[in-house]
Formats: sequence, structure tokens, C-alpha cells
Amino acid sequence: RALGEPSAAAPTVTVFWGEPDGGTTPGAWDASVDLGVSAEGPLSTTVTGLSIDTTYYYRYYATNANGEAWADSAAGLTTDPDFTQFTHALPITFDGYDRAETLVDFPALVQLNEFTVPCFGYDQFTHPSNGADLRFADATGQALNYEVEQWDSAGTSLVWVQVPALSAGTTITAYWGNASAAANPPAYTTDGSAWSEEYVGVWHFNEDSGTVFDSSGNGLHGTPVDDVI
Repeated sequence: RALGEPSAAAPTVTVFWGEPDGGTTPGAWDASVDLGVSAEGPLSTTVTGLSIDTTYYYRYYATNANGEAWADSAAGLTTDPDFTQFTHALPITFDGYDRAETLVDFPALVQLNEFTVPCFGYDQFTHPSNGADLRFADATGQALNYEVEQWDSAGTSLVWVQVPALSAGTTITAYWGNASAAANPPAYTTDGSAWSEEYVGVWHFNEDSGTVFDSSGNGLHGTPVDDVI
């Protein structure tokens, strides 16, 4: 019988994890945890020794006497940064929203520049060329997903920040200036994490020609027609 048939023996499950996505090659992962024999249903385990502000991937593998199978794809998670290690912080309050409804996982546009944002300077970044040390957190200190639509160290940068619960007066905080930050922005800034599953596609139309890229993570890229762009 196939591995997934109800009458098949319960499989032994292993979760593989690490900084690189090892795919379906066990030796390509940094580590693994044997979860033992598991019936159908949710699985969980505790992993220790993770580095701060780091993206890790994980993927489940199951096997029994009838065969073996991997989860369809790897999932990713990013550990929270240590916000005390950032030299600059800027509270951002959304005071223009006056509706009674609280917006959940709302992508809010944050504009950063040296002309209208007090005490903000690109030279304060460890990586001013791409803003790799930029981070956001809500009032509880939880790190927030974001996507940089445009980074312009000589002008205005456009950043979409996923706010977990936005209502009148909601405040989040932008952090930057961290000497230990990696030279490249976190993976969640480019994989569609800033957009909830309700967004089928997100197109900024910043391209002068060629492919119009979908930021939602669903890969629904477009092609300009009749030189519209």
C-alpha cells in the first residue's frame, strides 16, 4: 500500500532543519530531530541553539514499510533580532485610520527619507546601500515582516510592513544600525511574507521593461503588453 493510505502502518517522522534548504537530501540539512512513530495529525518539537535574526528552513520526512515521502516543500521561519543591538529606533504611529474595525495583517506603506523624517539618515545604517539592517517590531516587541519596494539612499525608500493588528493610533517601531546584521536583507523581505494569503498577487509596476514581478510569493509574474510600462 502507499505510504498515505489509511490502512498503512503509522510512519516514523523526522524533521530536518537548517539555514540552507536541504530539499530532499538528508545530508544537505544542518540537523534533524526524530519525532518517532506518528499517527495522522499535528506535529511539534522544540529546537534549541538557534541564532538570533536568522532564517531557518525545515521539512518533514516520513517512512514506513510501504515507502517514504517528504513534505511538499520546506517551510521557513526567522528568529527575532535582539533589538537592543540597534543604534537607532523610530516610532511610527498610524493616526490616519479612524474606522472601528481592526485590520489584521495589514500591509502598511512606510516612507523613509532624510527630508521629512526627523533624525533619519542613511549613513546611520550598517548597510546603507540596501538597508539590510532595517527591522520593524510591534508594541510587544515582535519582529514584523516587511518588503522593500524601493530602496533609494539618496531619496525616499518605500517599505511595506505587515502590521498584525492596525487600528487608530497603532504604533510600530523601525530599527536600524546593527553592526552584526548580515549584508543581505532577511529572506522574508523577498518571499511574499509581508502579504497575507488573501493577496493572490501584488504588482508594484516599477519595472521599465520586461517582466512585471509579483511580490505576493505566488509567482504570478506578468508581461507588459503594447509597451504599457
